[in-house]
Amino acid sequence: QLLAPQSKRNRKVSGVTVISLLLPRYYNDLWELDLSEMTWTSVGNPSSGPWPAARSGCQMMVVDEQMYMYGGYVKDKDDEDEDLEHGKAHDDMWCLDLKAYTWERIKKAGMAPGPRCSFAMVPHKNRAFLFGGVSDNETKRGEDLSSEFHNDLYTFNFTNRRWFAAQLRAPK
Repeated sequence: QLLAPQSKRNRKVSGVTVISLLLPRYYNDLWELDLSEMTWTSVGNPSSGPWPAARSGCQMMVVDEQMYMYGGYVKDKDDEDEDLEHGKAHDDMWCLDLKAYTWERIKKAGMAPGPRCSFAMVPHKNRAFLFGGVSDNETKRGEDLSSEFHNDLYTFNFTNRRWFAAQLRAPK
């Protein structure tokens, strides 16, 4: 996922998933693209502190000198059978300091959305708006998979870092 740059020089990318016809592979590395030189540089270090798990289908947004990331999807190995994998949707939010390349996990506060991936999320003024998405529900042995498609709207306040369920109302 490429993001709008804060300067004309760099773009950030994180949590890239490479999908082949064989097996998906999930990453949690962090890269920066220098637009003037058209070169990629690996930045940050997952072992240097808190760091988000690998994922795909998450959303990211840049606000000032911070990049926020919510949700996403990953396949985890089964605890009992290493040949099986189970899909897992994330419900965590992270904030990347774009100067120090350090991640901070945002504590859930308020009425946060549940686990999901493939949703829309955009910043507007002092808030972010999150709409929709999908959550896959899979049985332990992988014999049954059902998907729940969300039709809900949430806002996240950047100042107090709190989630709110939102409703659209017709104008009076």
